[in-house]
Amino acid sequence: MSEPVLLRSGGSIPAAGALADRLRVPVVLLGFTLPDDGMHGPNEKLDLPVFWRGVRTCIGFAAAVAEQNKRRS
Repeated sequence: MSEPVLLRSGGSIPAAGALADRLRVPVVLLGFTLPDDGMHGPNEKLDLPVFWRGVRTCIGFAAAVAEQNKRRS
């Protein structure tokens, strides 16, 4: 298992701010594309192994947040 790469990049997702304001919870955006995936271009792609790795990452992230919340209670 490799370590995550923390990378800040441009762009915005207005719904993220609206969700944070409305629900009063932090919003985390996780990106799983690779540099050659052509995001939002006519040849945009996402390889299935990357997709499934993203699914596993989301499951692990949710489990870690749940565990952290259990410890706080």
